[in-house]
Formats: sequence, C-alpha cells, structure tokens
Amino acid sequence: MKDLNSIKIILPIVFSVMMNNYSYSQKIYEYIVTGKIRGLPNGVKLSLITANNQNSDIADTLQIVRTKGEGFQFKIQNPIKGKMCFLIVDTNTFKFSNKRVNWIRLILDTSSINIDGNSDIWPLGVVTSSLATLIYEQYHRLNDSCKLEIAALTSEIPKDSLRIKNAKENHKKVLNDYFKMNGNSYAVPLLIMNSYTLTTAEKIKAYDSLSDKIKMSFYGQQLKTANQINFGEQIPDFSIVTANNNSISLKGLTTKNKITLIDFWASWCVPCRSAIPHLKSVYKKFKDFGFNIIGISTDKDEIRWKKALSDENMPWDNGLDVANFSKSFFSVEGIPAYILLDATGKIIASDVISLSGKGIGVKGYKIRGEELEKTLETLLIGNNKSN
Repeated sequence: MKDLNSIKIILPIVFSVMMNNYSYSQKIYEYIVTGKIRGLPNGVKLSLITANNQNSDIADTLQIVRTKGEGFQFKIQNPIKGKMCFLIVDTNTFKFSNKRVNWIRLILDTSSINIDGNSDIWPLGVVTSSLATLIYEQYHRLNDSCKLEIAALTSEIPKDSLRIKNAKENHKKVLNDYFKMNGNSYAVPLLIMNSYTLTTAEKIKAYDSLSDKIKMSFYGQQLKTANQINFGEQIPDFSIVTANNNSISLKGLTTKNKITLIDFWASWCVPCRSAIPHLKSVYKKFKDFGFNIIGISTDKDEIRWKKALSDENMPWDNGLDVANFSKSFFSVEGIPAYILLDATGKIIASDVISLSGKGIGVKGYKIRGEELEKTLETLLIGNNKSN
C-alpha cells in the first residue's frame, strides 16, 4: 500500500462547453491606420506586423501597403484589441540615413489611428492618435529617467547607500503611480509584465489596480498568468478567511516566525487529512524554535470545512481560500501541497504539483512527510547550534 503522505489528489478540472464554440463567436475588430511620412517617395513598401505572443520571435504580417504621395493607409481586421504592432518601412525600397531603425511601435487601441512623421528624423517626432501608444512611450521616458538617476548615484565614490535606496524606492513609486493613473489603458498590462524593476508580488498589486476591461484584454490575461509566484520570490500579501469570518494577512503571520509552512488541503482530501497527525507532531517539536503552520483550504463547502476543522483540532491558523489564490498565484492543481517560507515571506521550498507546468513545482528542501522534520532540523536547530 502506498504511503498516504506521498499521494496527491488532483483537483477537478472543469471544461466549459463554450470553449468549443469560441472560434465561431470570436469578435473581430476593424482598424484603419492612416498616415503620412514626409519625405517618402511613392511606392515605398510598409508592413504592419504583430508578434504571435509575448516572448515570441515569430511575427504575423497583418497587411502590406505602398505609399502614395507620402501617405498610406492600412485596413485590417484582428480578433485582439490593444495588441502591440510594428509599422515597418522596407529598407529595400527606402533607406534611412545614419542606420536609423526602420520601425515604430503601435498599439491598436482604437478603430481609427492617425500617424504623422518625417523621414528626415524618423523614428523621432512621430505623432500618433493611439493613446495607448503614447502612454507606452511616456512610460519608457519616465523609466529611463529614473534608471539614469540610480546609475549616477551608484557611480559616485563614495557611494551613498541611503540615497541609492531612496532612489530605487522612488523608481518603483513612480512606476506604480503611472500604472494606477493609466489603469484603463491597453498599454499598462504589457508594461507591468515587461518590468524588470517590479517583483512578482508588486506586479500582482499593479494588476489589481487595472480596470476590469483591461484585466480581460489580451495583455491583461497574459499578465494574470505571468503573475504566478516563482521559487525564491516573496509571496504577495493576501488574506484568508477564518472559521470566525475574520480576514487575516498571510504575510502578517509569516513575519512573526522564522519558518512557516503553508499547507494547502481540503476536508474531502484523504491524503491531506491523513498527513495532519504528523504535521501536529512536527509543529509541537519545532514551534518553540520559530516554526509555524498556516492551513489554507480549497474547500467549496464551508460547512464541511468547519466540521473538518473541529474534528482535526489543528493548533495553527486555518483559512478558506475564497479568492482561489492557491490556483492563481501558486498554480496548485494537486493537494496536499506545501510551501515553506522564511520570515520575509520568500519561498525557500515547495512541493506543488502543476499540470500546466507553470507552477513553482517541487524545489528547494524536501518538505513532505518525514523529510519535513529533517529540513526543519537543518534550518532551525542546526542554525541555533552554530550561533
């Protein structure tokens, strides 16, 4: 017979019949992109292309046109609103001087977009009526300005660590304020997703500030998927609901202890319930060394969950995952699942199954069954002996 501690129950996956009809009901958006690039002769080939997906080197050509008296017009249809495109000037038909780039970015955020430019200074000085494109470009000017300030401070001798720290914190504040101010723009989820300055937890907070329309957009959905927490990162500060209907902060609980184990479980999960006696034993042995457990239930039936809490009488905090954080943040698709955190909320070990392959997976110290005790001996008692 298999050790119940080594068994995981795969959470049910529900498929919607609507998905089968998605391709038939998909809305198609029409765009007209009209422009003038002064200095371009007749017959210069222009292309409007878009990447198949984020981080893809493969591009789709939406349409190819040729200039007529410095002017041009694209008429295209696309099922995705707010997607980043690139308007490219074919250098075989027109060459820019000084090896300047032959393209500009363009976000398709409205049905009618105007572009005005001059070949003498291209791509500088291009004006577009696409507000999302302007927001995208303005963000990069703000971001570059903050990075230059930080670079200047770090190059000083001697370095002023406090000023550098304040500049980095201000950098994040500037970006977050910009995201909040433009939370209804199709450009913002793409900017958040591509930010190297923000942590995953900070990106999740930025995502929460977006309007519902933008959350459901192409890049909004990509951002939601990309926001899943990775091994070695700090978890976001989210809340769970206790049996007494109190909301408690997960991060607030982790900062009170040196090591915290998150136990994802459910009342109906036999392996989860079978593992509880061993977890009680481990908790009793290590709690005075700074160890804590937080139980997060994926139950949909609150009555069954509360009965299980009463039956098991666990001495640690337990909450219900009412917002489905186990899935959206940690990609938990099988239970029991365990995540080990340090006092800062950083993931130092995990045992999470993810059928999609996007979860944090089984990484770090071993934390299932008897291996958990050995890991805590190393992290808590072993460290105390060396101090």
